[in-house]
Amino acid sequence: INAEYMGTFNGFSGEMVLGAPPPECAEPLGPPRPRLSLLRLMGLTVALVGVQFCWSIEFVVATPYLDSLGNKTIAQVVWCFGPISGFVVGPMVGAMSDRCRSSWGRRRPFILVGMIVTVLSMLLFSWSRQLGEAIFDDVIGHRGGAIGLAVFAFALMDLSINTMQGPLRVLIADVAPRDQQTQGQSIATVMQAIGDISANLIASRIDTLGSIRTFFFIGYAAMIVTVGVTLAVANETPFGEEDAEDENNTGCKSVFVGLAAALFKMPKGMVRVCIVQIFSWFAWFCYLPFVTLWMGHVVFDGDASECPADGGCNPAQQRFRDGVQWGALGLMIKAAVQFVFSFLTPPLVANVGIKPVFCSALLLLAGVLGAMAFTMNHTVALILVAATGIPFSITNIVPFAIIGQFFSSGGSQGAFMGLLNVFVCLPQLVDTAYTAFLTAWKSEALVLGVGGGWAATAAVSVLFLILQDPSQPTYETLQPVADQEGQNFNHTATYQPPAVIASVRV
Repeated sequence: INAEYMGTFNGFSGEMVLGAPPPECAEPLGPPRPRLSLLRLMGLTVALVGVQFCWSIEFVVATPYLDSLGNKTIAQVVWCFGPISGFVVGPMVGAMSDRCRSSWGRRRPFILVGMIVTVLSMLLFSWSRQLGEAIFDDVIGHRGGAIGLAVFAFALMDLSINTMQGPLRVLIADVAPRDQQTQGQSIATVMQAIGDISANLIASRIDTLGSIRTFFFIGYAAMIVTVGVTLAVANETPFGEEDAEDENNTGCKSVFVGLAAALFKMPKGMVRVCIVQIFSWFAWFCYLPFVTLWMGHVVFDGDASECPADGGCNPAQQRFRDGVQWGALGLMIKAAVQFVFSFLTPPLVANVGIKPVFCSALLLLAGVLGAMAFTMNHTVALILVAATGIPFSITNIVPFAIIGQFFSSGGSQGAFMGLLNVFVCLPQLVDTAYTAFLTAWKSEALVLGVGGGWAATAAVSVLFLILQDPSQPTYETLQPVADQEGQNFNHTATYQPPAVIASVRV
């Protein structure tokens, strides 16, 4: 999920100012990094097109496909793999890549391995039905074998994409100079939008369940090409002797301990931002995995069962497939709306204020999800799905902009990014625990209605955000800052606001 903003932001004041980074936001010690051309920045971030394409494939196809194999409960439960891998893989890969001694750099070895495993897992998932029939006999059952292979491939896919995603995000902070961080993250946002729009556009034009192998082939081909370009243009600085001083303090165990300590020592202002983040993602994970399934089951009144191999689908089965395609079209429009609104959010926040904009977006989400719970009209359903692009854009901008760029300096950017994953992974894990039972008891419409309740709760919690003047007392942060001699870095330090791009009202 995209968590960067098209600029940097003074996290606790809500004030954004035009100008160069202040002295305290200078680059880490060492030789200055050369400025990168626009083409080089695009090459550095283009891998996110392939990564987002694969994430979008999961949201569009995975649940309906597993449902078509005959186990609706497993089709919902598999979504627990994402947050579990996010909790474990994010901090672990971050810590390991921070101290990777490969001559190829810190991040690229993990990106390459993640890409290879992702491609293999996508191949296994898309061929699981055929492999189940070929490998497993009647004792186990062809269908049971296919489900087992698909679930294993799905878990492996989540694991490998998470392995790539963290290092790809940190790569910008590693390679680009400080004054190009904003530009780099802006381009990364555009790349993700391109991947999301492309995947959903293709899904809306083909029968994704009938042509799943073709759809996945396009996905991993895009992954190989885009990640290959990024690996070629990202000339990283290998781990050096100057980085070795804190090596013993940044292993996986110490990172998990540090993350746990940070969760309990966060300042009140940050805690409240995290509360809003948790409630808002409770809502989003009642929506994102279920929207195409809801469209096929509820809006189109379809049947998710597998079509006969020797004949065409019956009318109910065809309605389900049409509904999944219609849902993919809605998600494509939603991605386009999100892309456009990401440019409109900064001036909107500047003129209206952070709290009104954020609260209004979450109230809009609550209303849309509540309306989905009662909608049966195809056109209205499509409009409602498209409308979620507005709150989704703001949800992916404002919280992370308020918190600020913890990973913008020092040598532990990867580990810091792992902390941000917690506040997205936890809601997904909790939602997975009960949404499968709600869909089995009633339908996806009930889950969407519950998501509307979570969004309304998040909107109320926005009112309690603390957006404080940075001239007042400083804040604890994970961001390392140099000591008085400029040699050592301490991981318990005072917060020093990063550079920002506009002037806004709270």
